[in-house]
Amino acid sequence: SELIDYLCTQPLEEALVVCGLEGYSGAEHSPRCAGGAFYLLIDDADKARRFRQLWPLLVYQLLPGVEQVDALVEAPSAKEAIRLGLEKLKEARNRPSAVLPAAAPITQRSPRTGMAAVQQQRGESLDEATAVKVAFKRPEDSTPLARRFSSHKDVLWPNNFEHDAHPTQRFPLGEKDCVAMMHIDGNGLGEVLRLVNHVARNADDKSYVALYRQFSDGLEQATIEACRQATDDILVPEVSAHGVVPARPLVLGGDDVTVLT
Repeated sequence: SELIDYLCTQPLEEALVVCGLEGYSGAEHSPRCAGGAFYLLIDDADKARRFRQLWPLLVYQLLPGVEQVDALVEAPSAKEAIRLGLEKLKEARNRPSAVLPAAAPITQRSPRTGMAAVQQQRGESLDEATAVKVAFKRPEDSTPLARRFSSHKDVLWPNNFEHDAHPTQRFPLGEKDCVAMMHIDGNGLGEVLRLVNHVARNADDKSYVALYRQFSDGLEQATIEACRQATDDILVPEVSAHGVVPARPLVLGGDDVTVLT
């Protein structure tokens, strides 16, 4: 989740600069840019094609094994381009890509995923995707996932379920050792987007893009704020004697929330 969220920051900016598209991730050219997904309105076809060729290679280096879907369309207006692009994305999702590296019969596999192992750490075989995730460190100037769930700096978020783990890292399971995984996904988002499109049906490109970006950013901020309020009201009062919150956030982006409690 942290890696996918990171894609739309420094990696995207650097890829755009390489393709001569500096600043195109801003609100003027990008109706949506968050959670590993973005729309770009580019007025240079050659640069757009160059970016489309570069981006999958960059993502594969940062997140091997993640599913990538993209679409490139030409249209006379921003509204029409977004409509056609979303239709093409649906088609692209039905064309699965090859998973590399391929696992031959004699290939050693990662016991956690079953994928081809590329290295060993502490005696465990890791596939390429897992190795990248283990090594990932979010930049210091960005907000980590756990901090987006709560502004309290004195609480600790657990990352270990083992009984012999350090008390400041161990998940406080309680007497029954029960864990719940909670996933929240906004329902009817497609209907809301259709309403946005209807309201902006007569708007010019600049106004349409601004409205779309405002909705996209506002939706994410509303989700984050709701998570913070719920965390502060429900989870923070239940911290363990060592200040550990009885939960572990996994996903927070767009209208998606996933947390272990």
